[in-house]
Amino acid sequence: MTAPQRSYFRTMAFGLLAFMVSVPLARAQELPEKYKRWLEEEVVYIISPRERQAFERLQSVQEREAFIEAFWRRRDPDLLTPVNEFREEHYRRLDFANRELGRESAVPGWMTDRGKIYIILGEPQDRETFLAVPGLYPVELWSYLTERDKALPPLYLLFFQEGFAGPYRLFNHLLDEPADLMPAQPFDPANVRAEAFEFLQTINPALAHASITMRADQGPFAGIAEPARSSLDFQALLAEIYDSPFRRLDTRWVDAVDDARGLVESDYLFNYVPSVGMVNVLPAPGLASFVHFTLEIEPQYITLAKEEGGRVYYTSFEVRGDLTTPDGKTIHQFSKELPLSLSESQFRDVMSRPFSYRDMFPVADGEYLFRVILKNRARSEYTIFESPVQVSERVPERPFLGVPVPLYGVTELDAPDSEGLYRTYQLGSLVLDPNAKRVYPIGEALVIYLPATNLSDQYKIAFRVVNRENPSETLSAKTVPGAITPLIESLSTGDSVGGHFELTTELIAENGETLSVRSMPFDVTPRAAVARPWVLRQSIDGENDAVVSAVLAEQYLLKGEASRARELSEQALAIDPNLLAARLLLGRMELDEGRFLEAIRLLEPARAQHPDNVEVLLALGDALFQAKNFTRAVELFEAAIPLRRPGTSLLNSLGIAHAQLGNRDKAIEYLTRSLELEPEQPSVLSLLEKLRAPAGN
Repeated sequence: MTAPQRSYFRTMAFGLLAFMVSVPLARAQELPEKYKRWLEEEVVYIISPRERQAFERLQSVQEREAFIEAFWRRRDPDLLTPVNEFREEHYRRLDFANRELGRESAVPGWMTDRGKIYIILGEPQDRETFLAVPGLYPVELWSYLTERDKALPPLYLLFFQEGFAGPYRLFNHLLDEPADLMPAQPFDPANVRAEAFEFLQTINPALAHASITMRADQGPFAGIAEPARSSLDFQALLAEIYDSPFRRLDTRWVDAVDDARGLVESDYLFNYVPSVGMVNVLPAPGLASFVHFTLEIEPQYITLAKEEGGRVYYTSFEVRGDLTTPDGKTIHQFSKELPLSLSESQFRDVMSRPFSYRDMFPVADGEYLFRVILKNRARSEYTIFESPVQVSERVPERPFLGVPVPLYGVTELDAPDSEGLYRTYQLGSLVLDPNAKRVYPIGEALVIYLPATNLSDQYKIAFRVVNRENPSETLSAKTVPGAITPLIESLSTGDSVGGHFELTTELIAENGETLSVRSMPFDVTPRAAVARPWVLRQSIDGENDAVVSAVLAEQYLLKGEASRARELSEQALAIDPNLLAARLLLGRMELDEGRFLEAIRLLEPARAQHPDNVEVLLALGDALFQAKNFTRAVELFEAAIPLRRPGTSLLNSLGIAHAQLGNRDKAIEYLTRSLELEPEQPSVLSLLEKLRAPAGN
């Protein structure tokens, strides 16, 4: 390449770089100075493009601060120590670059080529300077020979001070020739590259090597004859160096922000951890169905706090879930706070295994979207899992075949009192270990639980395992009688060395008719084993018909099926007259339908048993208010206020009740508080004016 050509390409390359940098810089100009400096100076070389875009879109100080904290935490090599070693090392490099690598010009050290490389790769294993060699520009040779942690090959990086002035710049094998390091040397124009290399060899062999190729693990001689090869290697290696800070970085935490905004607090927002989940609709005793679900989180994403000076590891999980209909109605919600404490030996046992949270709840028939958020308070981390749920109505005597549940395995409890239990992934003494990943090691059989009811010997179930990429390839097949309960099957994956597969199950009637078909994808990995998770499991007593009926009644009421809700509530109360949920639900229904005395009859026993339950106080108080028993209504409403922050409805009821009782000052007090919460209430304003008017007006 001639000197004019090199000058042209250098100008084009620098112009393109300036254009590429100007786009994000333009967006960053809108940031406050503190955050602009953080983005454009402090972390400019180590922030991924996806993270940068997300940061530039943030609007509040709280979100930016939470983002920065999460940014450093993502890179912390040891979350159990109080110091973030990565952050400390990064700012040490930045400080060194500004102090030592920008002395030759007014350009800040972090903006120079040496500063950029130093910040990204750190201290070189070897650093040689050539400052007083006749005919040679000032040169530095940096050697990075063991950068395996960044997935880089052994490297030579050459920096030179062109024209004996200004900052050192990186020798560019696309734009520069070895002779450019020695502008005054009289090389033969026909053999300049080889002669320049030979001259540099006399100074230092590694220096000569670096002038031909950055690859320290490859000889330079091919590059002498083929300059294009050196250029291509340089471009590829430089891109790898610049990408190395975030090559292995998981940026899903940034992608999750838009989905999580409004669902988690700002200090959690940027602390998303990935998970895999699975939802299974499984039949229960009687005609009820339950949603069973499991979340799995890899060990590197589960952080526990360590007791200072102690040997106890702890955290607290918050789990919130909701089930919504296609039109957006929430028919089921739950929120749980689960403390966890592990001894040092327990922690060592689980620290390298995935973590799994499992739970269940009864569900009314219909189509839903299920969402669960699990938050780890130890490090303000969270994960979100969503899945559609289809629940078919259970009909007596009608055969039912559900979707297969992939399992790590099954445990048989040796406990006489487990007979008849129905808990999270537990059928009596049989405890299922669900495999949310649906991944099995090579040579290990596929184990599944097949939910089925009302089957007999007149039915058969056919299993077939096929290759998803070639469905005509069957790995294994078998047929079993339908009367086997529970249906736990072990199926071979043949001689496969890994791949993507699918299990198909068919329910076949006595006449050969196929009644239903279910399928389940799974993978086989070449690994010898797949780690089983340690489990935190929650459950309700699924065999308790009263509890199950009460939960289902609430769901049907929220779906708008009041008659079904009433039927189930009455059924629950008939089984257990002291069941608060059923009594409260029936009381509310009577109240909504204007039967105040019936509501009072239902709720008075609940009040006697649960005197401090705020829901009972409010419901019974409302029934008494509607029945014009204002004295008792005031008593219950005022007992509820310390238990729950009052809204306008409660404050207005108290104001009206006190007015009816002639307690003018109290009535004014409560109505005034209501207007402070919601000023636009014409009827309340009118009543307040009447109460404040002088007597006789």
